[in-house]
Amino acid sequence: ITNNVIGVASSGLPKAQNVGYIIPTKIAMVFLKEYLNQGSWSGICETGLETIPLENDAMREFLRMGQRTGVRVVSVAPLGAAQGKIHSGDILVEVDGLAVSNEHTVPLQLGEQKVDLDYGVLISQKQKGEITRIKVLRNGEEIEQQIVFAPIPPLARRFDRYDSSPRYLLVGGLVFSVMSLPLFNEFCELRREDRRLNVTTTTYFAAVKRWKDRPEQEVIILLRTLKHPVNLGYNFASTRILSRFNGKSMESLAQLAEEVSKALDADGSTEEFLRFGFEDDPEEFDSMVLKAEGIRKADLELCKNHRISQPAVLEG
Repeated sequence: ITNNVIGVASSGLPKAQNVGYIIPTKIAMVFLKEYLNQGSWSGICETGLETIPLENDAMREFLRMGQRTGVRVVSVAPLGAAQGKIHSGDILVEVDGLAVSNEHTVPLQLGEQKVDLDYGVLISQKQKGEITRIKVLRNGEEIEQQIVFAPIPPLARRFDRYDSSPRYLLVGGLVFSVMSLPLFNEFCELRREDRRLNVTTTTYFAAVKRWKDRPEQEVIILLRTLKHPVNLGYNFASTRILSRFNGKSMESLAQLAEEVSKALDADGSTEEFLRFGFEDDPEEFDSMVLKAEGIRKADLELCKNHRISQPAVLEG
């Protein structure tokens, strides 16, 4: 780093006036140091904590907080560094010796000014491997923890061509994909009259507002249906989240492709039907069923008719 300015990293909202964002200097320095040392960037450190404010006097009294301030932990990311050290229901009262307010903030000195910022900035501006001292109130007792926070893999991939590329699986004209931010952003940028499918907010929030439980976990969605006699009668205008295939829970697009291949291609397979259960279906209720015979032939016909290079792209 030669201390020469080569540009200012910033972003804005194209449909709003005078709304812009700039990356704080400390986070830019964290990025530069890691990239120069390792040739890659793993992301900023994250707490992995979902917390709510504690502005209500009755709630603070019920939680036996006394004169303390803090926020209540709702959930902890299963793949985050705080898992097992901070519990749901804990009261986060201090981060690195700074008291957390009832509104999620900590007091920071910036030059000659003291400002209140979200407590998360204390973690996001740290280099990888730095220790953070956390104090929580649990059942009226103060507990201190030392945690080395790190980036947390998101359930929905975030950046086009960086950690996210188009992936799909065609099964009897049903096009399955994975929910991601680039997919949703592309949908939102289209004019209403140009939208040939509807990516619902339910699908979006299922991927963005949930923690990832296992490294391979994804939100599999039925993106659209390509019409063919094998799927006659199935024509959904909105995305749906896939939960089950032939009675088995599905956690990734690769797993779905493997199970479909077993049902259609494995020697001795006895599967006569392909059954799909979705998140909005009642338990053990499969709202879409296809006859296994003829599926592969139908997919090849659809690829030819729609100029699709292959029935599946699983890596991206």
